[in-house]
Amino acid sequence: MRWDALFGDMDSQLAAAAALDLEAEVGELVRAEFALLGMADLLRGAVGADIGLTLRGGSHWRGTVSGAADDWVLLSCNLRSVLVPLAAVVAVDGELHRAAKRPGTVRHSLASVLRELARNRVVATVALDTVADDGPGRIRRGVVDSVGADYLVLAQTLDGPGRRHGNFAGHTTIALRAVVSLSSEFWSSE
Repeated sequence: MRWDALFGDMDSQLAAAAALDLEAEVGELVRAEFALLGMADLLRGAVGADIGLTLRGGSHWRGTVSGAADDWVLLSCNLRSVLVPLAAVVAVDGELHRAAKRPGTVRHSLASVLRELARNRVVATVALDTVADDGPGRIRRGVVDSVGADYLVLAQTLDGPGRRHGNFAGHTTIALRAVVSLSSEFWSSE
């Protein structure tokens, strides 16, 4: 028996056992870190990725993630921007493997983004979470007039650009929890 071979074999067994222990420990740490991530972290890490969203009520949007915060995601869909409250997201199609644990450069709440839309008099199409899939009350179009703590006021418009004389159909107050998405001609989160 060669002592060198015996010690070499023992050393390699110890190294293999240490490598297995280290691999198991790293795997456990990765799982523990992953358990701390939320949907917002994944969507912040997906800026620039093409994804599909399934929302409450069954509506769908597919586009490129152009911004995300703790309570909303902004998609670019052809010539439209779509603001989606994360509370309305049921499923995300696409890979969200790059998580951004820290808040991104966009740190605005859903209400603050909606207030900016009101300030800029943006004409938006608001999809609501209703019982009837395509009922007449599910989609509202208009200018976001004002935003409260848990509601927005929409100055409903008829067909045509913006809120103008003869193009105004009345006001609707909408609970923010009922908003599934807001879409408009192209605007950005910056």
